[in-house]
Amino acid sequence: MGCSKKFIFTRAEYEDLLGLGIQTLERIAVVGYSRTSVADRKWGDEIRVVLVPEFLQVIADHIRKLGGPMHNVIPEGFPILRTVQAVAHWVRDSNACV
Repeated sequence: MGCSKKFIFTRAEYEDLLGLGIQTLERIAVVGYSRTSVADRKWGDEIRVVLVPEFLQVIADHIRKLGGPMHNVIPEGFPILRTVQAVAHWVRDSNACV
């Protein structure tokens, strides 16, 4: 697939770019297919293809494990994640349907 050319850097180039050593490097493509669509997830070159809904579920699961904003608040520098944390907390506590 032509999208694999997006992952052109070597480990050394990523280390130079980030200014630190990398123990593990995983190439993940987050793509906008729906869960029900039949998508080609075999991009080769050790690239893992993750659908947007799956990616968002991973984020939501991790935020849920942090606990509510009264126990372990996400810093102000991450307003979107902070909002997700507040919504997840409110929905869980109110049993609301969103």
